[in-house]
Amino acid sequence: MRVTHFISLAETAFMAGTTEREISALLVDRVLAPLLICDGDAERLVPMVAPVASFCLATHGCLTPWGQARVIRTLIERIEAREDFELFLGLHEQLGSTDFDWTVTWSCITADMWPFVVASLGRATQMAHARSVIQSDPQVMGGMPCFSGTRLPVANLLALKKGGLGFPALKAAYPFLTEELVKAAEVYAIVSATPSQVATLELMNTEGKLIRKKVVRTKDGELGD
Repeated sequence: MRVTHFISLAETAFMAGTTEREISALLVDRVLAPLLICDGDAERLVPMVAPVASFCLATHGCLTPWGQARVIRTLIERIEAREDFELFLGLHEQLGSTDFDWTVTWSCITADMWPFVVASLGRATQMAHARSVIQSDPQVMGGMPCFSGTRLPVANLLALKKGGLGFPALKAAYPFLTEELVKAAEVYAIVSATPSQVATLELMNTEGKLIRKKVVRTKDGELGD
């Protein structure tokens, strides 16, 4: 079966509403269908892994691993039989208008995967939005991820927020900000492959000029700037 779209462990965890550790545990336990994993590489996962993982975590204690595997296997077999299987494995937004039975019933138990698919699709939309309003341009701040059309690095904004600045103060400092952009920055930081470092004042103000550098001695006798 040919699959062309893969996501990272961090992206999978975000779309599943859980942590990378939880996803890794499911991969180790082999609960997830092999079809959803590319050559055992945790950084090349089929997007459908996200709702499946979310389902496994939500039904832990209610369904046995065998029961969970049965649900997953049944659904994957249905998907394999379709000509548009890539829409499903790629978790395409068109799934909402596709005729497909997301439930699996045996004995007196019915498991429904659709609510988990909907939740993962919603988080995938958040990721797409974050990447549409944040850019990494070598000509801007040395390639640090910044809000599109600005020189404000995402890492700097999040550092200020983590330091205790509320949205009103952030808005006063950066008038273009909206609560939606702040949320996008948080999402971007979660799913990014590498963490962003906070930019220095000199890098943020390229037109500025250093007029004095003072060397001071600390209590321990070490020199500092």
